[in-house]
Amino acid sequence: MGYGRVGKQVISQLEKEGKPLVVIEKNSQELENTSNLLYITGDATDDDVLIAAGIKRADCLVLALPKDSDNVFITLTAKGMNPDIWIVTRAEKHESERKLYSAGADKVINTASIGGHRIAMSVLRPVSVELVENVLQNEDAFYSVEEIIVGGQSPLSGRSLKHSRIREMYGVTVLALKRGEKIINNPEPFEPLLANDIVIVFGPDEKLRKFEKVLG
Repeated sequence: MGYGRVGKQVISQLEKEGKPLVVIEKNSQELENTSNLLYITGDATDDDVLIAAGIKRADCLVLALPKDSDNVFITLTAKGMNPDIWIVTRAEKHESERKLYSAGADKVINTASIGGHRIAMSVLRPVSVELVENVLQNEDAFYSVEEIIVGGQSPLSGRSLKHSRIREMYGVTVLALKRGEKIINNPEPFEPLLANDIVIVFGPDEKLRKFEKVLG
């Protein structure tokens, strides 16, 4: 990823979550004051730089370069080196989204669309937007959204949401379930939790960690 405006925000959140990462950045001056950050100075469109960063064993690649053409090229290269890698990439133009997906990107984020939607929502529903921002961005609140896979040996596997008493027992809220390719938004109380379901939950970080142990 690049260490520009968007890249810095991504890195800040990943570091907050304790995720290990390596940054690739051409401009070494940008990285002078990042003593605790692992980085490689170089061009991410260079195969050797990607290999040095560990692309062949990486689980995920985040591309935050400003030029869509660079992100397309790196996506193609990275998938060729590591077909199983999950790639999340930035796109500046709507027409680039299709190219990035065709190149192998798993998720494309159009920063312009998100920014425009956020501005519109701030006009239409300012109180709701402010509430969500305060909860998710307040460093002292420690609330977040987590994705947790239901383990086959979990005591909650096979039980309905109602009988699992998740909110009462664990203090977190189930927002959705992902079962295979199907997304179940705002699931009904009698929806069962099945092994390998992905549960999307919201709550305090500490309680999410405890819930993850029970569910996994």
